[in-house]
Amino acid sequence: MTQPRIEFIPLKFGVNRDAECILDLIVRVTPPALKDAAARLPANLALVIDRSGSMGGEKIEYARRAAIEAVGQLGPEDRVSVVAFDDHVEVVTPSTHVRDRAEIARAIERIDLRGSTALHGGWLEGGVQVAAYLRPDTLNRVLVFTDGQANVGETNQDTIATQVCGLQERGVSTSAYGIGRDFNEDLLVAMAQAGDGNFEFISHPSQLPSLLNAELQGLKATFGRRASLGLKPQGGVTVQDVLNDYPVTQFGRLMLPNLIAGRAVTTIVRLKAQATGALQDLLHVRVAWDDSRTAARHEYRSSLRLPSVTAGEFESLPSNSEVLEAVALLLAAREKLEYMRHLDSGDFASARLSSGRARNLVQAAAYSPAAGVELDNLTGLDEALSSGDANLARKRASAQRYGRVQSKPSGE
Repeated sequence: MTQPRIEFIPLKFGVNRDAECILDLIVRVTPPALKDAAARLPANLALVIDRSGSMGGEKIEYARRAAIEAVGQLGPEDRVSVVAFDDHVEVVTPSTHVRDRAEIARAIERIDLRGSTALHGGWLEGGVQVAAYLRPDTLNRVLVFTDGQANVGETNQDTIATQVCGLQERGVSTSAYGIGRDFNEDLLVAMAQAGDGNFEFISHPSQLPSLLNAELQGLKATFGRRASLGLKPQGGVTVQDVLNDYPVTQFGRLMLPNLIAGRAVTTIVRLKAQATGALQDLLHVRVAWDDSRTAARHEYRSSLRLPSVTAGEFESLPSNSEVLEAVALLLAAREKLEYMRHLDSGDFASARLSSGRARNLVQAAAYSPAAGVELDNLTGLDEALSSGDANLARKRASAQRYGRVQSKPSGE
């Protein structure tokens, strides 16, 4: 099997031998690109659509359109089911091979508006539909589209996330799309993180088709699932921090997002080190993943060594601009978490201070397209809060932060 590429990009190409130093490091894992579309695995999907009364107007129209377009991207080797939920859960289309797109589209078009929001029940039925045809050589995912709060059936966030994680461990992932201003972003983020999927904030329903298209393209290019990154510092080196927000396994390894062919997953590690020899052995890493085609477990190891330098030489070494930018963006994401906490307590002045600190961090790094997007995002947060829409500001911050710390920036 072709191995992913592991790259180490240190802030400085050397380790101080005269005193302890802090060294930020990019660990980048890049799976090989697919050679052709025929190498893609078949999908086994459930499209779970909120049909509660609040989904009226453009929301339900775009949700139906996005679901129909998603079906249009699938082939006869793929499976899809469609589930709608309000107070009750309805299987609109039981899991089937995509051989009659028109019939599936007609069923989706018949989804109308009804009552409250049994989000957990809808997700659970979607999981049942996918799990009934679970195979190791298929890409299995539940996609939930909702604009509301879970208020019927199971509503506890921790309980729902635990169940989502249990389904993910069986091989079925979950992505969550929050539409509009009224959904519970903390619940949807928890579901996406526990389900090894994506979370997207859909501020306008017209975003749905393009974001769902990106989701399906990424899913079909999955190289490896249940990916993890083990970090083993060497020779007195310690891992002081990991700036991403990855869950940690029972063995102390970082749970990475699914490995997508040709798409890098970047982890920022902060090391504390002092060189003890001419060439300092700093860090050994182990990347492990389940092969998407066979479900076999694979691993690949690499290590980082850097030359020993004096304190003066260390200070004069140039700092890598890519590392500076990556650190700044992730520290800004941490400030967004504080920003959200301040919004929750109604302390808008402190929230503005948090967004200001995030802006300062990004501006201090060398300008790049990614930094420019982040500065625009922060401006959007400030504008939403200034207009009195703290709810919109919080949802934007949540989606932006999730994408950044999971090494898959949001489209919002």
